[in-house]
Amino acid sequence: MTQRRLLRAFPLSLLVLSIPLALAALSYVRVVRLSLVEGEVWVSRPDAVGPEKALVNLPLVHGMVVETGDGFAEVEFESGLYARLAGDSRLEFEELALADDGGRLTTLLLSGGTATFASDLERNDSFRVRTPFFAVQVSKRARFRVDHTAGGARVRVFSGQVEVESPPGRIAVSKGRMFEWEEAAQSYTLARNPARDEWDAWNEERDSALELAAHAAVPGHLRYGLYDLHRFGQWTYLPSFGHVWRPWVGAGWLPFSHGRWYFYPVFGWTWISYDPWGWLPYHYGGWYYDPFWGWVWVPGYFNAWSPARCYWARRGGWIGWGPLGPDDQPASAPSAGGSLPSGGGRRGGPAPREDVPPAATLVVTEEGFARGEIARPLREVLGREAEQWSITREPPARLTDVIERARPHEAAGGVRTAPASEAEASTPARGREFGPRETEGVAPGRTERRAPVRGAAGETRARPERLPAPR
Repeated sequence: MTQRRLLRAFPLSLLVLSIPLALAALSYVRVVRLSLVEGEVWVSRPDAVGPEKALVNLPLVHGMVVETGDGFAEVEFESGLYARLAGDSRLEFEELALADDGGRLTTLLLSGGTATFASDLERNDSFRVRTPFFAVQVSKRARFRVDHTAGGARVRVFSGQVEVESPPGRIAVSKGRMFEWEEAAQSYTLARNPARDEWDAWNEERDSALELAAHAAVPGHLRYGLYDLHRFGQWTYLPSFGHVWRPWVGAGWLPFSHGRWYFYPVFGWTWISYDPWGWLPYHYGGWYYDPFWGWVWVPGYFNAWSPARCYWARRGGWIGWGPLGPDDQPASAPSAGGSLPSGGGRRGGPAPREDVPPAATLVVTEEGFARGEIARPLREVLGREAEQWSITREPPARLTDVIERARPHEAAGGVRTAPASEAEASTPARGREFGPRETEGVAPGRTERRAPVRGAAGETRARPERLPAPR
């Protein structure tokens, strides 16, 4: 080979070698939150057989899909980004990754329907929304809407600026402008935004509410879930911990008592709270029992998302769990390979703090865990023998064998710690909704407008206190 040919081949070889190196630098352990579910909403996982009924507070990871029928959904990203799906829409999380430089890389595929997006990117972040016809790239901060139309798709920009990558090339679309693509003619139109509709009005109201939910106790790069803390509880101050948050719950309530366990191959057993506020308090910080206020959440440990800030306990054929205290650290930090902590223990050992009483431990048999039976307080089950339980960092290894023997039940949702309704008990496991349906409850003295829902054919369906569909 001549010197000239070697020089021509050398840059190409570098490019080929750089591709696997670049891929190796990405970590796919990012977790975002399904923050709002109303009506018909389903979620599909790459490792699952088919779609499942969606639950509020479900962690979404790389490769998952959210679909709506006669309903709508909202996904909250870590630092205030969001994606809101109107009815009959499908959104795939093509890329949820972390780069070595700390950048959050997001690529979403909207293959049908309508969705509104907001981005507020930090340094090295990227946010991209694809359709079958074009892609929308955001460089910093923007709020925009993407609609599939009869002949293609369009983008409306409400704030900031986006760049549309289409067959003709890259086109900048600024605030107040609309880009519309006609597939048959292979052409586009740039025009002013049309008058806002009910979907836009609801999104603006929702934006205003979320902006009011910021709190100094939670860092700005982790804003998902703050709005629900504002709606379903109150912040107070304890001299020992500073600002803490207290949920509006009844007497006798225990943390980790209203939800289910969900298995993710990447990071194991994960707690899904049925309470609409149950995101930040179960994946960050710790719980403390105050004689006056009762159970309060103490913010902290914001450096890494945890599948469940809890300890595990076992004795014989029983398994239990309870909340970690404010000073309890996770069992491990995320490794270079991309694994996440699963459980935790206090400094120097796996035992929970003394201020987490045994009465806070919920238990169920191992077979019951697999079948989705209701967990009960430890002392209610075993009385004085509760003190003889051994505390562990993670679920016992043999639990894996139990779950394998009951795989259909595990696939249907793992353990349930809230009573099932009669309707739920009569529904086949795969694809049903677990636990009580999340309601749009609000704090005393507050009201909130619900989002519009679009019918299967795009028509408006009359429902009390609901807005008409986007047009």
